[in-house]
Amino acid sequence: MADGIGARWVGGTLTVKWRTEAFDYALPCVRNNQHIQFRLGRNHVHHIRELAFARRLDFSSDSHAFHAHLFHATTTVAHQAFIAKAYVQNSIKKVPSFNLPSIMKIMNFHKIYNIREPKKELMMNKSPMQTSECPFCAAEIPMHVKKCRHCGEWLKKPEQSQAPHDERETCHGCGKKIIPRIITGPPILHGQGGWTPVPKKSICPFCGTTHRKFPMTMGEKIGLAIFAIVGAVILLYFMPRW
Repeated sequence: MADGIGARWVGGTLTVKWRTEAFDYALPCVRNNQHIQFRLGRNHVHHIRELAFARRLDFSSDSHAFHAHLFHATTTVAHQAFIAKAYVQNSIKKVPSFNLPSIMKIMNFHKIYNIREPKKELMMNKSPMQTSECPFCAAEIPMHVKKCRHCGEWLKKPEQSQAPHDERETCHGCGKKIIPRIITGPPILHGQGGWTPVPKKSICPFCGTTHRKFPMTMGEKIGLAIFAIVGAVILLYFMPRW
């Protein structure tokens, strides 16, 4: 079936019905003084057939008959779009209130014309970033991080994120306020059947300067004594053979 438009005037209302299955064209729609391009497709035919371009116009019936005949006589889509554009814009200028039913406004103007209300930009009120101090190097870090970017230590417990100020020391190497990092040695066996790391010394997390060395524990002293005794026995055993 060829594309065409049929129109009739009934009781002061000009109703336009489309005689086509599906076609694409651009018809400016007057909304906020902007021309909106829209697409008429196969899924919107049942809305298109009930679309009224103008209602209760104030100019003469001869003009209505002329426009209705012009709609009916046109055979090309481009010509139909041109006539519809001039007719609708002229009708809206003459009639201040474009009297369309509310259902037609909601379904036709939003679904057929694909008109969407402009989205309002939601301004997110960003609160200032909450920071804390690293328990290892006392550097200021965000609360949500799991690893300090200054010293590289992992923050295992949330309560460790706030370092007490009385533990901060001044590094004699770089002069920064720090919490010394403890370097541990080989673990030793404690009474509960587990292994406990033994602290050896504390260093600056920034420059690596040694602050102090921890004294040997009783287990380390006993282990060192046993190692010395075994070493002495071995030396005394192999010494005469040399």
